[in-house]
Amino acid sequence: MKSREDRQHRRNSVGRSGERRAPGGAPFNFAVQARRLGHDVVFVSAVGEDERGLRALAEIETLGLSAAFVQRVAQSTGTVTVHFDPSGEPQYTIHRPAAYDFLNPDPERVAAFHPDWMYFGTLLQMNRHARGVTRQVLESASPAHRFYDVNLRPDSYTPALVNELMHQADAVKLNEQEMTELAPRYPTIERFCRDSARKYDWQAVCVTRGERGCALLVGDDYAESKDNESRCSTPWEPAMPSRLHFCTVSVKNGPLSGSEISRIESVRRPVTRRGAL
Repeated sequence: MKSREDRQHRRNSVGRSGERRAPGGAPFNFAVQARRLGHDVVFVSAVGEDERGLRALAEIETLGLSAAFVQRVAQSTGTVTVHFDPSGEPQYTIHRPAAYDFLNPDPERVAAFHPDWMYFGTLLQMNRHARGVTRQVLESASPAHRFYDVNLRPDSYTPALVNELMHQADAVKLNEQEMTELAPRYPTIERFCRDSARKYDWQAVCVTRGERGCALLVGDDYAESKDNESRCSTPWEPAMPSRLHFCTVSVKNGPLSGSEISRIESVRRPVTRRGAL
């Protein structure tokens, strides 16, 4: 059952034209779900000095996140328009430059949060300034583990960039289509997982497969779930997301989840404290 806040958020998310609007992006969704499960989350981003930015800040707080690390800049608040093709697959139009391309957080302030995990994706890193900021934040909190959620979008990545980010990660999540695009030579998912974990020195890697579940390698332990209601179970904590559209992660203090949504007002990355990813 949806909460009163969820229902109000949905009403606030429908524009005059009938299109659905909501703050989102994989990192934001992940942060929201982590916070709902009681974990401490720092969400690092930027929004514009515009009406959309004000609305995004209000909705961030409505969803239970602190906006203390969300800056306001002169650039317009970022948006992604999502259309669905005849087969029902989402097609993304990412509007850039956007406010998040100009974020400038204080790395020491983020490090003072003493995170156990740092979460980052690909899209933001296409901007040279934002990539440098991400690197500074990661280095400032170097004891923290690093979770790279690949999430490739058209015209928003290069193979060289993905390779660089994979080298920075301790754990990686990508879907089967992304695996095939980045590493087409592998005959099986297990071989990709094992070779990549060895190459990049990952602790874990998860390949999501939509309705067919996921494949998960943690250390030397490999498992596959057979459908999207199954969960890959391993002794490693935290484990990786086990579903594409509603990912579940086991962490020190319990399950953690995140989901994809259809309208993105801004895209950024969360940094989390002990017990959260």
